Amino acid sequence: MLRRCKMGLLFYPFMNLLKKLIASFENAPGGFSARKLTAFAFTVCALYLQWKHATPETVPTLVLIDASAALLCLGIVTMAELVKLRHGGKE
Repeated sequence: MLRRCKMGLLFYPFMNLLKKLIASFENAPGGFSARKLTAFAFTVCALYLQWKHATPETVPTLVLIDASAALLCLGIVTMAELVKLRHGGKE
């Protein structure tokens, strides 16, 4: 009985996370938003690629690109703002 309680307490956060993840794919209330899932998936992929293939010289550029893409996925910045930033703030 005691072991069962410990296992339930151990797996409860994981099961709750799994339920929310499944609810987000079914568009059910209580799930995560598609923007957050997209930004999270992109960030995980980018971190893996940087960990495997980045050199010390390319890290600052890659971090800027990855942060911009994650912010774009979340809708915090728009493509127009990124183009304006790229051209030095000129219209």
